[in-house]
Amino acid sequence: MDNNTLAISWVQAVQARGVVLAIRNGRLSLHPAKSYSQLSDEEHLTLRRCRSEIKALVESGVYPPPVPQAATPAARVEVPIPPCPYCNRACIGESHPEYRTLHFMDAAEVKKRDEAATRVMYMTLGAPGRTYGF
Repeated sequence: MDNNTLAISWVQAVQARGVVLAIRNGRLSLHPAKSYSQLSDEEHLTLRRCRSEIKALVESGVYPPPVPQAATPAARVEVPIPPCPYCNRACIGESHPEYRTLHFMDAAEVKKRDEAATRVMYMTLGAPGRTYGF
């Protein structure tokens, strides 16, 4: 591959990543500045070998536009299930024998205990005409 073709492919590859090339004070400038350190070893070698051809391309502004890269499908992101505030991990479920112990301060469990205590109180008082489901 000749140097001109190599320089064109290098410019296209760098521009495809969103790097802007310019000549400032006779030197090749890459923007953003950190993009120079992100070049691969092969790209660094190509830049050293074809610097004059690359500078000529950038100065003339006549080179093919970057080849658009094929769109890759977005990676599926798995959203982690937040831990149960009472179990401090994924909830163990109501069928687990320790559920009522771990969820002792859960509002639903507190309500169940209060309702059960109220039923027991009415049963002991002997309130007439009420059935409490016992």
